[in-house]
Amino acid sequence: MNGVSLSFVAKKGYIFNDTSSDNDTREIQAIVRVLGKTVNDTISQKLSFYWFVQNISISKSSPFYNKYGGYGWKCLNPYKILEKDEYGNITLVDFNSMGSIFTIAKEDVQIK
Repeated sequence: MNGVSLSFVAKKGYIFNDTSSDNDTREIQAIVRVLGKTVNDTISQKLSFYWFVQNISISKSSPFYNKYGGYGWKCLNPYKILEKDEYGNITLVDFNSMGSIFTIAKEDVQIK
């Protein structure tokens, strides 16, 4: 579609540094523009957002696969468990759409 753009803004910055506490968070906001005008996703033009992190183990048979991200992208949206196998492993989920702001905690992005 011509005239549509998506950009991301992180008002507190994009990184955590050595002085950041483990409880620090960063908000990433998606900004959608159509024909140069910013779409207000909180009022009349409600948009659904799906947030992802790259994960090469995600395939179509993975429970955290989502068609909007595709192969290699794990959906981070809240979800409802629809099915589990006989061992209690999640096999199917239904993702909820989110708003335009995603919050990341430092503890979620540290190498463990």
